[in-house]
Amino acid sequence: GGEGKPGRVVDIRGWDVETGRSVASVTWADGTTNVYRVGHKGKVDLKCVGEAAGGFYYKEHLPRLGKPAELQRRVSADGQPFQRGDKVKCLLDTDVLRDMQEGHGGWNPRMAEFVGQTGTVHRITDRGDVRVQFNHEIRWTFHPGALTKHNSFWVGDVVRVIDDLDAVKRLQAGHGEWTDDMAPALGRVGKVVKVFGDGNLRVAVDGQWWTFSPSCLVAYRPEEDANLDVAERARENKSSLSVALDKLRAQKSDLEHPGRLVVEAALGNVTRAVELLRRHPEQVDTRNQGRTALQVATYLGQVELVRRLLQARAGMDLPDEEGNTALHYAALGNQPEAAKVLLSAGCGANALNGARSTALHVAVQRGFLEVVQVL
Repeated sequence: GGEGKPGRVVDIRGWDVETGRSVASVTWADGTTNVYRVGHKGKVDLKCVGEAAGGFYYKEHLPRLGKPAELQRRVSADGQPFQRGDKVKCLLDTDVLRDMQEGHGGWNPRMAEFVGQTGTVHRITDRGDVRVQFNHEIRWTFHPGALTKHNSFWVGDVVRVIDDLDAVKRLQAGHGEWTDDMAPALGRVGKVVKVFGDGNLRVAVDGQWWTFSPSCLVAYRPEEDANLDVAERARENKSSLSVALDKLRAQKSDLEHPGRLVVEAALGNVTRAVELLRRHPEQVDTRNQGRTALQVATYLGQVELVRRLLQARAGMDLPDEEGNTALHYAALGNQPEAAKVLLSAGCGANALNGARSTALHVAVQRGFLEVVQVL
């Protein structure tokens, strides 16, 4: 961009595996993009020239002088660092913890008994403090800076990235962030190559390295797939669906391409999809990788887009090559809200796919209780 010329930060990430959130991608007025240091090896190449929401990706490198570093930890402006169900530990000296607790749940001498023990986040209070449950009876409220996530993954572990696009985007805020380039990694198996100090993980997936929040990952246990024929069919279906989504998200087709609507649904780009619908309403049921935009949007839980597609007269009961309708996709993707929208619109609740299964069969087989209840 040239010295002194303004650009816009479009992404914050780590540099290789050395540091987390320490470099920025910047797009300049001429459309070019480059990468600059914002903390990598202690160097900074950029400065703010206009008011903006400051990221915490660099400030956390610099503890305030004169106080323990733990006291300087702050909740991300993008969201809470902890979520209900996270496993956490307090690893601080009791003197430091006692100081931190003032105004953040208070101090009780019995809390010292639980320093170093693993607890589970029960809820986040209105003030942003963290309520932690240690057993069936004991709960304490902690300053968020007093807690450390207890990593359930370590270097070398094989993990699967969850394939719920909306959930991953939400969970990545403040934890490695999200870019559309990461989309092909959704639902795929990878290996942990680094655990960062903040609990985030560097994961190698199909030759690419990405930084993920641990909340976006599940342990990969192939033995869970069982030997039942019905589970085998489900796994094959899931596998083919993951491959199709990967191919859709990787497509670089022109915006006017007839199958582009399905691509935008796979990427979760509701605004672009709605604009395409406005310009080309006749393409509402066009298939790409054998699926319609409604089927893909339903599987990914894009409820607003599902509503827009139905308003545009998308075929609710159109089957894919395996005979699955949009309602089957709601069951496959564990999307109860999307299932509600389809049922309210009058879709065929008992449609059978090629395996002679209804959406209810699929939801029961996968253990998706909320979808079962809706159906």
